Amino acid sequence: MSCCPEINAPEDLPVTSAVGYESLVNMVETDGVLTRSGGNPATFDAVATTDTWVDGTSCALWTWIIHTNPGVPEEGNELLYVCYAEDFSYSYGWYFSNVGTAYRRSLYNNGSTSFPIYYRNFPLGYSRFAITYNNGTIKVYETDELGTTDPSWIGPPSYAKTGLSTAVRYRLRVFIKPIAAQAWGGPITWSAGGTGDVCSTSAWSIPVPQWSAAATVVSEALPDSTHVAQSPRKQINVPNSVLSTVRLAGDDSGEETRDEVHEIIVEQSDQGVRR
Repeated sequence: MSCCPEINAPEDLPVTSAVGYESLVNMVETDGVLTRSGGNPATFDAVATTDTWVDGTSCALWTWIIHTNPGVPEEGNELLYVCYAEDFSYSYGWYFSNVGTAYRRSLYNNGSTSFPIYYRNFPLGYSRFAITYNNGTIKVYETDELGTTDPSWIGPPSYAKTGLSTAVRYRLRVFIKPIAAQAWGGPITWSAGGTGDVCSTSAWSIPVPQWSAAATVVSEALPDSTHVAQSPRKQINVPNSVLSTVRLAGDDSGEETRDEVHEIIVEQSDQGVRR
């Protein structure tokens, strides 16, 4: 079965390359791999800060690998990858934890984290993650758990934050919490546009994949329409499955401005059923 197309950087971005670091606090970097080297255990006082800013009206892509093979020394790790504003007004990215239960990730949203969800790509032995910044919008991406090709499929975005200030610059920071623990991620690669180079929607967007009868990826099945669009229905047999639905309720009677719902995102783990 063929899998998923590679994520392509925007056409106006250079080829991705390894990031450089302006500062390493309680950390050392060896061939791109970050390791805590001091500080206070169980705190996030070990931090690596990349050396290049991205203009607020421009765009950038950061991507890295987290190994999930048995035997890799990752027990107890807690890790943050965040894109943050120059004035520290906002930070957004991925939080990872192997404390208690291994291989958990959640959104990091300006100081708070969501419920940690299991991730682990068994076929590859690693998972690939990404953060993008594009003219006031930050999105975070991850590969699926069953991809069999490198770099597997990244997208659609798991989470996104819009409306950030474009008057300030942005760059990436990595935090490691435990003492003497190695960051899971391999070297971080990135690409970025120049000052004022806003990545166009057509170049930056990552299409939603659909499966064809021949088990190959085809274009998205729903057309762009101002009316309700119905996707093709495929009947499958899934043992031990649980049916879930999304239900919305509300009443805008008498209101001049009508309520609208533009997007609903549902996430489900393939490694068990949450109740």
